[in-house]
Amino acid sequence: QGITSNELASNAVTTVKIADFNVTTVKIADLNVTTDKIADSNITPTKLSQPLTVATAKNSTSGTSIDFTGIPSWVKRVTVMFNGISTNGITRIAVQLGTSSGFTTSGYISFCGYISSAGSQDASSVTNGFGWWNGSSGDIEYGHMTITNISANSWVSSCSGGFSSPGAFFATSGGGSVSLSGTFDRIRITTTNGTDIFDAGSINIMYE
Repeated sequence: QGITSNELASNAVTTVKIADFNVTTVKIADLNVTTDKIADSNITPTKLSQPLTVATAKNSTSGTSIDFTGIPSWVKRVTVMFNGISTNGITRIAVQLGTSSGFTTSGYISFCGYISSAGSQDASSVTNGFGWWNGSSGDIEYGHMTITNISANSWVSSCSGGFSSPGAFFATSGGGSVSLSGTFDRIRITTTNGTDIFDAGSINIMYE
């Protein structure tokens, strides 16, 4: 009780006189931890409980589907990225969501279409996934599909991109919705008939 703040000069307490292990969380008032006291460089993705995460890209050069699994339950938005993908058929690309019970292959309300550099256009609906336009085995596709949680286990999608086909260039767009039976944790990129084979490019996802 002999040493009080009255016996200490204001400049007498310096940082070198305070042992690191003596500064504990209980000694720091909640209101003293402000954003100004946290260096920008110290806020990294690994310090966030729900970080923006990019998966490992997968080649879409073989097989009838490309799967990404183990998506965390806290995810509210997923972006599917197409980089020069192609199939050997003419059916639409279908992006299917899934739960621990498997992939959902019905109940989608989805539309996709295109407009060409020559002025032609077309559109169609897809019911077994979120649709992405594909109309020829010679089409080379690029773009993004964003899938967002709107409430509970309901999800909506939008997509935009472009593709080249012998002799013409095209812009694509679309959107849709689906309600899942449980918590979303996986995504599959396939085709509406399930038998066309991927033969070019790569696919990746980013989630947050």
